Amino acid sequence: IMSSWGFAEDLIRENSIEPILAASVGWDEENDKLIFDKNIYDDTTNTWKQKKTSWQLFEKLKGITTIKYDTMDKFIYLSVESYSPSVAKDLVDMYVSTINQYMRERQIVESENNLTYLKAQLSKIKNNDIKIYGNFSNQTSIIS
Repeated sequence: IMSSWGFAEDLIRENSIEPILAASVGWDEENDKLIFDKNIYDDTTNTWKQKKTSWQLFEKLKGITTIKYDTMDKFIYLSVESYSPSVAKDLVDMYVSTINQYMRERQIVESENNLTYLKAQLSKIKNNDIKIYGNFSNQTSIIS
């Protein structure tokens, strides 16, 4: 999921990190600010000169992100490269927050689907029990 295009689109859109991915070319260490390519994005006016496609942004994110699953300790290791250490940390935090939210929403949908299924099964069981009970109540028993 974390490596998928769909997930990346959500991550990029929800956190508005398009400029970081598409136009960052350096870092002003003194002010802890990214430097943007003015031919692509003007950070003073927040205007695009060359808007990137969703696929281009995904490719850029994929290029700066490393995701590894350790089968021994069952941990997922995530690292993100950036010109700025603080931006790299923020990107990792965004990634973790977004995947956690995605998994919570996925579990809710899955739980709701399971609940709907179980209610339908319970309804069938109750209807069958009522039919069986109803059939027995219509029969006359002879006791000698």
